[in-house]
Amino acid sequence: MNNIINNLSMRGKLITLVMPALLVIIYFAVESIALNAGQLNDMKQLRLLVQLANIGDPLIETLQKERGRSAVVLSGGSNREAAQQAKQALASQRLQTNNRLSDYRSNLTALQQEASFGPEVTASIDSVDQKLATIDQLRSSVDRGSLSGLEAGGRYTQPIAGLLNRIPLIISRSTDPELTRDINAYYALAEAAEAAGKERATGAALISSGDFDLPSIQKIAAFEGHQEAFIREASAMLVSDPAQLTALENLATTEENRDLQAKRDTLFSSPSGMYALNSAEWFDITTKQLSNLNDLRSILLDRTSTAAADGVASARHDLLVASGIAAAAIIAVFALMLLMVNAINRQINNLLDGVRFAMDNKDLRQQMQVSSKDEIGNIGRAINELFIKFGSALKHIDNASIQLVSRLANSLIYCLPLRTLTKASVCRCGGSTSRTDNTGSESSEASPSGASEKPKSVVLLSRFGTTKPSPARLALRLLRSSVD
Repeated sequence: MNNIINNLSMRGKLITLVMPALLVIIYFAVESIALNAGQLNDMKQLRLLVQLANIGDPLIETLQKERGRSAVVLSGGSNREAAQQAKQALASQRLQTNNRLSDYRSNLTALQQEASFGPEVTASIDSVDQKLATIDQLRSSVDRGSLSGLEAGGRYTQPIAGLLNRIPLIISRSTDPELTRDINAYYALAEAAEAAGKERATGAALISSGDFDLPSIQKIAAFEGHQEAFIREASAMLVSDPAQLTALENLATTEENRDLQAKRDTLFSSPSGMYALNSAEWFDITTKQLSNLNDLRSILLDRTSTAAADGVASARHDLLVASGIAAAAIIAVFALMLLMVNAINRQINNLLDGVRFAMDNKDLRQQMQVSSKDEIGNIGRAINELFIKFGSALKHIDNASIQLVSRLANSLIYCLPLRTLTKASVCRCGGSTSRTDNTGSESSEASPSGASEKPKSVVLLSRFGTTKPSPARLALRLLRSSVD
């Protein structure tokens, strides 16, 4: 392992050092991006489900009204004028239902083209479509009178329940506490409105029939209890919203609720009390009370839609921020790594260039450029100091060599044999003169000062010229003449 690390280049070592940290950054960046992408996808699905509920909400209201009108027609008594008015009201309500059904289908098609739903939501959509496809058959049965009011009400309730059952799918997708509370409150109010719609249909059918039916009375009382329970549940979900909570609590004090409660008391009082009621009045009063519930439900649905859209925007913003931070961190690490690698390579290359220049040119005078205070800078300064000391040593050696050559040249000048004066060789060394005759014997004598200086000077001038050369040049000429 040590050999592998030692054989790596400086760039490889730095990359090996930085790479684990970079991989950790990339891992957490990918995890953060994946988490935010998942939240964005959940919020998009939640927004689509809220839009789906918003599309089906007007259809629920019209189907509830048509259910009540159909129950009144099927339970009509002997009063032909009332029966005719009930049929006219049913026909008008069917036109309104057809318009809402057309809007529902067109909006649903547009929504499905915009995005795809999960298998559970798709199954719910298909189931509701199948039930809505039987509306025309159900209407024909109502017109023929082949169904009782209870049977017709049950078949109308099936598509309504299918539309309401989508709301729990919205709740399961919600991750925001406040949004979840609003959706739960909306669902509770939707169930309260459905109970009110069943109360309207059952009461109108009972009053129209003119036959006091204790089980029907019990159903109406149960529907009233369901409404109160669901309203209390919605109130518990709206504790953090004082305005909506106050509006919901004020439903019990409205004029419509007081009139409806009076009709209930009359209906529940005795069989004779039922005969004092009119089905049309009952239907109108319960419809007004139901409209108040639907208004609150619409407000909650609109607020839920806005919150879902805001949630999508917030999730998208978080995803962009997380992606930007991750990309910036990765780019910064890469940039710092490249910057450090280039800086180290530049410093090392400067050292290598300085050493190669000194080797190639035999010149230690050029100093290396050192611009850092790290270990490489310390190495560069040490090399510069080494060059200075080596240069000083070489200069000292050169000066010593020059002095040695100069002394050698001076010795050769004064000890050179003077063959030109006599046949005997004469050599002057200091103040004495030595002679060598033809037999090879040498004699020396002291010469008086200045006795033979002139002839020797003539010999030197004739041998080396009139201008005294430098010691090194004299040494070279003397060596050459000795060879000659």
